[in-house]
This record gives sequence, C-alpha cells and structure tokens, in this order.
Amino acid sequence: MMRLWPRTITGGAVLVLLAAVTLSHLVSMAAYHADLGRQLGANTQQQFIDGIVAAVRGIEATPAADRERAAQAIASPGADIRWTAAPPAATLESLPPDLATLREQIRQALPGLAEDAVRFADLHVGAKEGRGSAHGLVTAVRLTDGGWLIFSMGHRPGAQPEWTPLVLSTTVMVMLVVVVTIVLVRVLTRPLRQLSAAAKRLGVDVTAPPLPVAGPEEVREASLAFNEMQARLRRLIDDRTQMMAAMSHDLKTPLTRLRLRSEFVEDEHERERMLADISDMESMISSTLAFLKQGTETEETKLLDVASILESLCADHADLGHAVRYRGAAHAKLQGRHLALKRAFANLIGNAVTYGGGADVQLSEGADAIRVAISDRGPGIPPAEFEAVFQAFYRGEGSRNRETGGVGLGLTVARAIVRAHGGDIVLDNLQTGGLMVAVTLPRIGVDRAAFTASR
Repeated sequence: MMRLWPRTITGGAVLVLLAAVTLSHLVSMAAYHADLGRQLGANTQQQFIDGIVAAVRGIEATPAADRERAAQAIASPGADIRWTAAPPAATLESLPPDLATLREQIRQALPGLAEDAVRFADLHVGAKEGRGSAHGLVTAVRLTDGGWLIFSMGHRPGAQPEWTPLVLSTTVMVMLVVVVTIVLVRVLTRPLRQLSAAAKRLGVDVTAPPLPVAGPEEVREASLAFNEMQARLRRLIDDRTQMMAAMSHDLKTPLTRLRLRSEFVEDEHERERMLADISDMESMISSTLAFLKQGTETEETKLLDVASILESLCADHADLGHAVRYRGAAHAKLQGRHLALKRAFANLIGNAVTYGGGADVQLSEGADAIRVAISDRGPGIPPAEFEAVFQAFYRGEGSRNRETGGVGLGLTVARAIVRAHGGDIVLDNLQTGGLMVAVTLPRIGVDRAAFTASR
C-alpha cells in the first residue's frame, strides 16, 4: 500500500495547509457561486422579459412593411430577433416548469396574450464551432395582427453561470499556496535540519562546534538542550581520559615491582612462570585500558580514505605470507578518525587470519554508506554466539592461551569504533564455509551530490 502521508514536517505542513485552504475556498466559492447564480438568473430572466415586452410593443407600432427590418435593427449579438408571418416549427409541446413559469411571466407583462401566443423551441448552438451540444432557447410571441416575433438566444434565461472560473481560480490559488507554503515551511524547519545534522556529527566528533541557537522558540530550546548535552558529554570524556591515564600509571608501577622481585627467585622454572604471568597481566591491562579509552581519544576527525586503510593492512599481511586479498574501489572517502578505524579493521582482518586461515576483504560504496565485507575460510561461529562474541573478554575459542584465544577484546573494540562513527558490524556464516564480518560506515560529512556526479 502506497504511503499517502509525507514523511517530512515540510511535506506534512504543506499537505495540511493545502487541504484546509483548498477545502475552505471550494466551500465558500461554491456557496458564493450558487447565490450569485440565483441572483444573476433572476436578473437575466427579468431583463429577457423586459426585452420581449419592449420589442413586441416597438414592432407592433411599426408598419407591417418595415417590421422585418425593424426586428433586425433591434437585435443584439446575444439575442437574434426576427419577424415572420408564420408560426415557428418544432415548438415544445410539453414545457418544463421553468419555461412554464417564464411563459406566465411574459403573458403577465403583455396582457391579452392567449396561452398559445407564447411558444418555445430548443436552439442548438456551437455546432459550427465544434463546441459540443450546448442548447439555447427560441421564444415566439404572436402579435395582435397574427404575425410572430422570434427571439433566439444562445442560453436559457436564468441558467446558472459556468463553473470554469471557479475551477480556474481554485487551481491558481492552490499553486500559489503550494509555492508560498513550501518556502515558508522550509525556512521554519531549517533549524530542525541543522539539529539533525549536528546529532549525526556528534556521533563522530564530540568536539564539534556548538549548534547555532536560532529559529522558533521551540527549536531554540531544543538547540540549547543539545548544546548542553554535548558539553556534558565532552566533560565526561575528559574526566574518563584523565582517569584512564591515572589507572595506567598506578597499575604499571606494582607490575614493575613484581617483575623486579621475580628476578630474585632462584628456581628458574618458577621464575619463568612468574614472568609469563606478569607479561599476561601487562598485556591484559594494556588491552583493557585501550578498550576503556575507546571514545575518549581526542584524535581529530577528518576526511579519510577507507580503501587506502584496507589496502595498507592487506599488503602488510600479504608481506607476512598470509592469504589476504583486497577487492574494491581504489578510493572511498568519509569523515572519521584514521587511527581508530585502522585499529578496528586491523582487529577484524587479524581475527580472520588467526581463526580463518586468511581474509578476503571486499569494499563497496554508495552515496549514503561504505560497506566492507571481511570473509575467512574458518569453521565460522554458531549463530547463537553472534552477539556474545562482541562482549568484552568473551572468546569462542575455549583455551586461555593468548596465542590462540587472545584477550577477548578485538571484536568489542572494533564494534565500539565502528558504532562511534555511526555504523555497525554484522556477522554471518557463509554457505561455502567461513565467517563474514560486514561493516557499514555512513558517509557523514561527504557531499552526496559530488559523489553521485563522480560515478
């Protein structure tokens, strides 16, 4: 079913205003038109009767030899008048109510006329001009000497006026209302569009400039609330950054002391085990702190090339002898943080190499988003674990050996980075075997028209 109601405020406002104005215009004009028609009909009919009375009296006062010429002299473009000695042919036998009333009014205006002294016939007009089947009226009045005065009119007296002017005026009014409404509503909703763009930009760069406070009072209040929220987020991120730095320093100091003390352990086997545990702790703490810092970094947001990042990572793995291949466009621009995205794709490609024996990286782009599919040749992941693998410290691989299982933060960090750019990561098992990681990144900050023109 086609959606009839517009999705935008502009479209909805235009539709509501247009419907209301059009309906009110049609109702008021229809009422005015009907009343005007009644008044014009009454006036026209009275003028018609007065014209017949004047013509009859004028012709009767004219000598018989001059009556035909006199009738033609008093005719007008809208009413042809002829004098004839014979009655008109094909007159109406049964009269409709309006013509019966008209006949009585003519007889009242010309006392002494018999009922059959006023006759009517249809007059077909417009055939020569090809205008269809409009009908006028022929009125025949018998004079006292037995002659007939024939009045031919292109329309019936008292007929309602045409609706064409009403339809034309309504169409012009609707067009003007549409143009004016679109302009005004777009001006009024411009702050809302700016607010929407600022909200999208906030997901990528929390340090973006505050939103200008302008527009109607409600929009100004929304803009102020948005700016306050952005300021609070910025303060929260700054506080977390300072806390992460302090935790990093405080945790490294006791680990360093433990490493020094382990050097004095005489049992070599026990000393190696202690040093291995300390190395694992240092690696886990570094990974955890890196994950907690995600979203607190102050890396500048700029226009970057996702294709170049992927080609560089794939080339590094290929140099190490890994089965990694890149396919896709040579360039794919979007607004984001270069180091963060590089880390996210490094984690995803590294997982594919470690657990799937290689990676097939394919990039596709559109005007709205960039999509990257990373496929491997491994056993895949049970669908029930698609969401669980993104949880911190979760590993589908059962061992606690970091050489195979890792710390369990690779996918977590990658999704946090991608979502911070307004995108998302989806997993799916391939029918041919292996896992596919699909990354979607919106093209925030990229001119869509310029992209489309360059295709």
